[in-house]
Amino acid sequence: MADVYQNAYCTIAATGSKSDQQGIFIQRSKQDVHSLWYDAANIHIAVTCIEDDVAAMKEIHTSPPSTRAWTLQERLLSQRTIHFTESRVIWECSSRFETEDLLVLGPGDFGSILTQSLFEFSTTRSKWISFMEAVSQERSVSQPNQHSNPPDTFQQSDSAFLKFSNLWYCLIEDYSRRGLTRGSDKLIALSDLAQQAQEQTGLRYCAGIWLDTIHTELCWVVRGDEPGSRAPVYRAPSWSWASIDGAVAPVASYSGFKTTVKHKIRSEIELIHSDLTVAEDGQLISAEVVLYGRLRPGRLTAIGGARAPTVFRITDRPGQGSSGDSKRGEIWLDRPVMLPKSPEPIGGTMRPEEAAPETQQSLLYPLLHVSTRLWDDDKTTLMCCEVLAVEEIEGRHGEFVRVGAGYVNTDSWFDDHSSRRIKIF
Repeated sequence: MADVYQNAYCTIAATGSKSDQQGIFIQRSKQDVHSLWYDAANIHIAVTCIEDDVAAMKEIHTSPPSTRAWTLQERLLSQRTIHFTESRVIWECSSRFETEDLLVLGPGDFGSILTQSLFEFSTTRSKWISFMEAVSQERSVSQPNQHSNPPDTFQQSDSAFLKFSNLWYCLIEDYSRRGLTRGSDKLIALSDLAQQAQEQTGLRYCAGIWLDTIHTELCWVVRGDEPGSRAPVYRAPSWSWASIDGAVAPVASYSGFKTTVKHKIRSEIELIHSDLTVAEDGQLISAEVVLYGRLRPGRLTAIGGARAPTVFRITDRPGQGSSGDSKRGEIWLDRPVMLPKSPEPIGGTMRPEEAAPETQQSLLYPLLHVSTRLWDDDKTTLMCCEVLAVEEIEGRHGEFVRVGAGYVNTDSWFDDHSSRRIKIF
């Protein structure tokens, strides 16, 4: 399908249709049509007038098709699209939107009229297309016959990797909010977009994650305002956002640091090996990554009084020369964990603190130091260490599944722990 949308001169979209039975020509409200007279020639013209500039854009972004996962890559891959909405026809291409009543909007106009979520998608789409075009042009000039390695843009600058990773996660944030009739299509409905990026950049793709930027890809969290759940039937490894039914976002957007400010990111892990098995129908059967990095136990204490919380603060473990309950950071679990009413141990990696009140029930999980982000703010260096919370598979030493992600505020927290080899499924 990628070739169809990429090579089509124009895509016609039934954007205003509420189902595949309605078609593109929708009966318009008469109040949207106004009569104008051109007195000099005694000509009567019936035109559609838009009273609210925002309405034109909302019709595209909030229409039923725009809430479906499959339409994201269709819209991004199309060079030009004509949207038939409930009240007007809208033209969209990489440089502008135009409505039938001659309203013209370029990327520079989005911020002044759109809500934040609509603005983010419109600008991300424009940046994605520009980035792909720039990389494609560079490759055609410097590496016309090479498609297996990243172009010079990536080899010479870490900022190119970071820019690509940020763009990808902006798309994933939007995509993960969208609906699917079949949950098993989670990766398939994005595969054409991933294929385009892989062909243009030469980066390695695995189960929704880019391995060349894996230190920026692993630390996603389930959005706190929209609780998610692990898919009941396997479709992706635990370390992939695609294993979750629900909206996700990067840890960096929740850590409280200025993610929009220019900063550096340092990898704290080494990718040793990756492997995946795919069925003939494109469904993922299994996937794993083997990493080399520092792992240490972390005590997670629930924030608030919820019986099934997802947000925990990371604290030092008393009795080990630490500073008691000093907060080190926060962890967002991928799904709610039911805490016991009593302080009795309940098995697994969950260990309630002895004689602790309900709101102080704690969990013990190993935390993997994945990356460190560094900002220079008024001559002060700010630090955010992104971590992965994992759980060892029973009876399989050194093999883990992901249970959450978060951050700690100092990299010295891992100083007493040596790097080791771990496999995550």
